[in-house]
Amino acid sequence: MSLVEKFTKITIVRDLYKKRIDSLQVSIDGVKAQQEKKKSELAIESEASIFIRRLLESTSEKSLSAFTELLNQCFSAVFFDREFVINYKLGTGKRREIKFFIVENVAGVERVAYFPQDTSGSMNVVFSFILQVFLIQIYDKRKLLLIDEAVSREVSTHYLPYLMKFIESLCKELDFNVLWVTHDERIIPYMNQLYEVDSGKIIKVTK
Repeated sequence: MSLVEKFTKITIVRDLYKKRIDSLQVSIDGVKAQQEKKKSELAIESEASIFIRRLLESTSEKSLSAFTELLNQCFSAVFFDREFVINYKLGTGKRREIKFFIVENVAGVERVAYFPQDTSGSMNVVFSFILQVFLIQIYDKRKLLLIDEAVSREVSTHYLPYLMKFIESLCKELDFNVLWVTHDERIIPYMNQLYEVDSGKIIKVTK
């Protein structure tokens, strides 16, 4: 159960992001905002690259099919108003490559988009989230998911309730716990325990 592709050109992508950041000609505040966004995107791609490499090294094609099935379930639940199917291509030879892609029906026309370069930020963070769930399951690790600002920033208000509903069902059915660190107050209604950090102190908040 999971998503994304192995990024064989991650170094090139990193350099492109750095050059793009360096070339921004806007206000100081604008530069800082753009840098934070690019760093976040790069972090997501780097993390996904490591996960995919581990996935290829340790799982069978049967497991990849199970991961793809989980991806389709999650994406159908979150992006409920879109019609698509997620699949993958598995390379051969010494350097096994896996490419995940999405086939979407738009006004009767099929469009193919590869993760992560052709897909939106919201799809990429959901993909990365599901990949973490899958790896925790197959490695039999502690069922704790750490989620940061990137997820809530990339997922729109339109789709956020459906993502949260999926996460809630995940916690109940697979006994996962989620620790979400964010400034996004849209998340508050979905959490069963809140903490605030004030001057280095962690304060429990009563709902």
